[in-house]
Amino acid sequence: MQSIAFVLAYFGDLNATGYFPLFLRSCGQNPTVDFWLFTDDHTPYDYPHNVRVRYLTLPEVRARIQAVIPYPIILQVPMDLCSFQPAFGEVFAAELAPYDFWGHIDCDLILGNVRHFVTEDILTRYDKIYSHGHMTLYLNTPAMNALYRTGETAQALSRYAFTAGELSCFDEWGRGGGINGLCLRAGYPLYDAYDFDDIDVTRRAFWPVQLRRNEPYNAMAHLCYEKKGDQLLRHCLLYGALYTAPVLYTHFQKRAMTCPPALWQAEAYLIVPDEFLPIQPVDEAFLQRLRPDGLRWSYLVRRYRAAILRRLKRWERR
Repeated sequence: MQSIAFVLAYFGDLNATGYFPLFLRSCGQNPTVDFWLFTDDHTPYDYPHNVRVRYLTLPEVRARIQAVIPYPIILQVPMDLCSFQPAFGEVFAAELAPYDFWGHIDCDLILGNVRHFVTEDILTRYDKIYSHGHMTLYLNTPAMNALYRTGETAQALSRYAFTAGELSCFDEWGRGGGINGLCLRAGYPLYDAYDFDDIDVTRRAFWPVQLRRNEPYNAMAHLCYEKKGDQLLRHCLLYGALYTAPVLYTHFQKRAMTCPPALWQAEAYLIVPDEFLPIQPVDEAFLQRLRPDGLRWSYLVRRYRAAILRRLKRWERR
């Protein structure tokens, strides 16, 4: 079995989501995968055996990144770390050396069974697995670890990302195609299936972004999730009938979720918009009662206001 390790570099309150203990439990339910957590939050969580914690400050991590980048970087706030994730193979080389694959992961998600989706066949055939910043894997070789800086195009794109002082989506499909575009141009095989659900933050109901694609995805409605041991199941109405399927993970980006502490040690629970519930039967009637869909106008207003302020600040710096 090929070895896998994910890096999570997070500074501030780890439980800002309200469900970090459930994220940890979902990590522990994948015992053949390791997770390296670099953080300044010393809260004594019940860390599973496969979650390895290193207490560092943001300036200390900035120094580690600067040690492998030959020009001054701009890393002022924790969110800026997203741009540097493609370099983590070199930044955290000492910790990642024993593994066949390394990756980066977010903690505003709940994992299902990683090995069910990331099979040995996929690990053998692909050098990069998945294309989103909330979970991506790289083959742990010098060539892949240096992909972000190999060649003139890579040097230009990474230099922009590392010095822009703002989110560049370099770890996804950003300017010039980001790290995924570099991977494809270099001829490295990329596995990019939608094995996960990335919940659209602008919608009131759970609405994974893949619903924008063709059938059967765009026929799904009234979604919820059931965590049961190492499995994460998506329940939905598909053409009006109950349909259940496993997913790799569900990503609840920027979505405020209510999670009672009594559930933090639960082996099974439901996830509905926008809360975690004790386990209960799911049928068509239950799904029909879930929160109706619609736009989250309060979030959209905050988002566009913040975007305008960022543009004004960039204009002032010129």
